[in-house]
This record gives sequence, C-alpha cells and structure tokens, in this order.
Amino acid sequence: MPLRLMIKVRAPATSANLGVGFDVFAIALKEPFDEIIVEESDEMEVSVSGLKEGIPEGRENIAYRVAEELGVTARIEIKKGIRASSGLGSSAATSAGVVFALNKLYSLKLKREEMIDIAARGEEMISGEYHADNVSAALLGYFTAVRGKGKNLSAISIPIDIKVAICLPEIYLETSKSRRALPREIPLEDHTRNLSSAVMMFHAVMRGDVKAIGEFMNEGFAERARKHLIPFYDEVKRRALEEGAYGVTISGGGPSIIALIPEENIGIEKVMREVYLERGIKCDCFVTRSGEGVRILEVEH
Repeated sequence: MPLRLMIKVRAPATSANLGVGFDVFAIALKEPFDEIIVEESDEMEVSVSGLKEGIPEGRENIAYRVAEELGVTARIEIKKGIRASSGLGSSAATSAGVVFALNKLYSLKLKREEMIDIAARGEEMISGEYHADNVSAALLGYFTAVRGKGKNLSAISIPIDIKVAICLPEIYLETSKSRRALPREIPLEDHTRNLSSAVMMFHAVMRGDVKAIGEFMNEGFAERARKHLIPFYDEVKRRALEEGAYGVTISGGGPSIIALIPEENIGIEKVMREVYLERGIKCDCFVTRSGEGVRILEVEH
C-alpha cells in the first residue's frame, strides 16, 4: 500500500475591518486558531471536531467547496478552535488553512493572490458576498490590506506587533445578518471621513504607531450601522476607552469586540467582561497579539 502524504497546519483567527478599513484591513491573531490535517486520498472526506456547533461536515463544509475549487480530493480533519459566527474569521481560518495545506500537499504552486482568491470564494458561501479581508490576514499574517477579486486581486502584509483585548459575548449573530445591516449608500461626507481615516491608519501602521492606529479605529460607517446588533456595545467601548484602550471597534461582523491596548495593560479585558457579567450574559474575554498567518506544524510521508 503506497504511503500517503499528510500535512498539518495551524490557521489563525482574524479581526477584519478595524473600524475604517471595511472589507480591506484585517489582522491575524495568535489565538485562537484552527488546526487542520489534510491527507492524500482518492475520495473526499471532511470531519470536524472541537468548537463545531453550527459547522456542517461533509459536502456542505467550506473545506469541501475549497477542494472542489482546486480540483483535488483529500481526507480533511478540522479541529475548530475558533467559534463560528464570532467575528473572528472562523470560516476564513478553515478556508485559508485548507487552501494553504492542499497547495502544499499536491504541489499546486499557487501564488499567494490565487490562494487568497480561492479562499475568499469559499468564504462567499458563508456570508453570501465576496470579501477577502479575513482570508488575506489568515494567509499572510499580521496587518493586511487587500483589494480586487480574481486576477485583479492584490494584497500586502505589514509585520507589526499589536496587543489586543477580545471580548466575545455569548450572543449569536450570523455573518449574513451583520452584512445586511450595512447601508448600500453612504453620504459623501462619511465616505471622505472614512477614507481619510483609513489612509491615516495605514500610515500609522507603517510607522508602527499602535496608539494612532487605535485612535483611527474608533471611527467607521460599518460600526455605526452594526452596533445595534451587539447589546451594550456602546458601554463596553466607553468603559474600555476610559480604562486606557487606544481604540475599540466591532471585530469583523461581530459580536466580538476588539480593543487595541497598551503594553502595560491594567485589565481592560476584565472591564469589558464586567459589562456583560453584570447583566447575566456569559462572555469570553482574553488578551492576545497580532501574529503570523497559516503555518505548517507537521508533515508525514
């Protein structure tokens, strides 16, 4: 019996938009993450373990769709460490991790922009719309910016160390519902302010000025349109800023809330958690940092 090649990868959670960079900016996070194993096989098989609630197996799983896009078959095991519908790029981690692993497994020699595009098309089946911000960060790591689609897609990654607090209340919010809350048109004044803030944020990233990044993160039309979907969002943001957070916004489509915090953090995540605990709502709050994209953990022949 011929030996089958197996590759195990780690795919990170991501936080997209960062306030003013809707569908463009994102950062990869060190935690949480998914672990994905792909193994050569003549048949398709997809199984899911870990935080699997709300995630289909088999043909309906995003991994199955990605493999079909690549024209390959494999046995795929996904250990979910990122909760679905959390605003932390759960489906993006799976999509990006599977594209990366299958590209290595079968020596497909895809360019990074091609991997981003295929992973984004996998994401499209979840949100109903094409957006490549999360998958770009999941594949490239750290701070990323992306534009375009297909052959016109381009993406960059800037390695910057950012300390963040993540607050994930036990609230279910579908990605598709969050996207439906967005306006189809925005006033010219809002567009100008959002664009100028995004440019200034990018300049702050280039300078490594985390405090300035946070300050520009406090703006953005998507936050204003979506915050009513997240109970007590304004109070969480107010308390975090009062405790010294540089900036606070909705992570992706929510319900996670992300705060950029100083190195000498004095418990900002605890203050964010208290808002929900005071009202009897469970909440997972933790501190992490920006980090690398998908990486190989193990290869077996």
